[in-house]
Amino acid sequence: MYNLVFLKNGKRNMPVQDFLANLEKSKSQKNQALLQKFQRDLELLARNGLNIKPPIMRRMVCRKGLYKYRIGQFRVMFTILDRTIILLHMFEKHTQKTPERDKVIGMRNMDIALATFAGQ
Repeated sequence: MYNLVFLKNGKRNMPVQDFLANLEKSKSQKNQALLQKFQRDLELLARNGLNIKPPIMRRMVCRKGLYKYRIGQFRVMFTILDRTIILLHMFEKHTQKTPERDKVIGMRNMDIALATFAGQ
């Protein structure tokens, strides 16, 4: 079993929780169903870690130790330190390739996570 942690990059900014909060505000049935699926999938990720097979979870080629998890049309980027899964970035995917902007954000947040959690 893994621990799940939402990255906090800065004083109050938590990218994945902020994204989810914006989805929750919309109150659409589609987004509410997505939030419930996200909760179930987080439990699956915490239970199985890297044992989840593609296409649901993939290693990102752009950076060693960076992964993405698919939830419908949304993706969550994360890394693992010891037995802790750190959720770094969440975005909606519109094309077959992961947008470069989202890769850069994921890598930057991974650097923050490594600096924050490596000393613990």
